[in-house]
Amino acid sequence: MIVQIAGDVRWTGPRTANAHFLGNRYQFTTTWITLAAMSGAPVVPVYSVMNPDGSCSLEFLDAFNVSPNALKTDEARQLVQRNLDQIEAHVRQHPDNSLDYLFWTENDQASPEAEAA
Repeated sequence: MIVQIAGDVRWTGPRTANAHFLGNRYQFTTTWITLAAMSGAPVVPVYSVMNPDGSCSLEFLDAFNVSPNALKTDEARQLVQRNLDQIEAHVRQHPDNSLDYLFWTENDQASPEAEAA
């Protein structure tokens, strides 16, 4: 089975981590990390690019495992930041496929905790 969860979802409350993304700090969900830590399933980052002909190209990065203690340590924040760094690289390569990110505003769902971090 495959579970697909977006790792770039800004969120507030528990099971979140502060991270830097496109010049701002936000809180992002760590749900994908929780599921990987609890299940032992590997995480496979996948990126999609819409081609000029309307088809999509998928890029699968190397799979990695999340330790069972990831949420009790700084590992969750590090994983969130690594994921966002990879997304930023894709935004730079394919800005025409990244419009959602480019319309985020600094205060759009940014949390006081994230701003202070």
